[in-house]
Amino acid sequence: MSVRERIDIKSTGGRSEIHVKRPAGVTSRVIGFKVEADNLFSAGSGTTQSRAMRISGDRAAANVMGGDAHDWLLELAYTNRAVNTPAGSYCRGINVAVQNRGSGELGSMQAALFSTRQRGDGAAVPEQRVARFDLTHDVGGSVSTGLQECIRANIKIHANGATHADTAGAAAIVANNDATGSYNNKPNAFAVRSLGQPFQYLLDFYDSRVKLDGTAIMRLPVVDSGALPAIWACGTATDDSGIVSQVGADTLWADGSLYSSISDGAGKLFIKTNDVWTTTI
Repeated sequence: MSVRERIDIKSTGGRSEIHVKRPAGVTSRVIGFKVEADNLFSAGSGTTQSRAMRISGDRAAANVMGGDAHDWLLELAYTNRAVNTPAGSYCRGINVAVQNRGSGELGSMQAALFSTRQRGDGAAVPEQRVARFDLTHDVGGSVSTGLQECIRANIKIHANGATHADTAGAAAIVANNDATGSYNNKPNAFAVRSLGQPFQYLLDFYDSRVKLDGTAIMRLPVVDSGALPAIWACGTATDDSGIVSQVGADTLWADGSLYSSISDGAGKLFIKTNDVWTTTI
């Protein structure tokens, strides 16, 4: 049942406030402020473009920023107070969902795009980030805190299809250097820094839920004269034939590839040389 009430709108001195509240006696889902844009997206051919909402702000050239001044285009704040209840309750700051339906092909679909740009006519910016994610847990002590992850990338591909080229295909995370030209300031694809306490591991694959379609941990960007990539793999194989049965034929990987044989009391490191996996250690 839809419940409609008047909302409280206050406007003074160029500032406006909208106050919403839960209707009395309603315990189901309530949306405090809703923009319905179904009729806005009624056309989608040619150069038709639609935006359901836009918030913009451009600082005039005469109004330069300095000192401790700072601007936020959008601020969201929420405080939750929880009690010990059965699992299922949660809070979330932002929820974005985009889906495509129909038999046609969509050129691209993105749930969010964040971009920051230092223009060529500006001075140097000591610190520039597209996004920053902070996870703070201040319980402390010996309390078991469960799962803490600053960022999680979930990917689900429920489809069969042709094998993608090396420059395409599915990946949970992609680091792409999109710069053109030639510059000596080359960025790192990934960097790890500890501004406080040290990390326990830089990379941790030790989890019962880690599953690989094969045994390769890493495919390296360097290829041999035959355009074969090198890999670093691991498993329980103890000889050449066993490794081949796990990682595939010798025609797939370049000489110089490594295989870590995981065996209690008999672990070894193999290197692929002249199409044979041989023991090095």
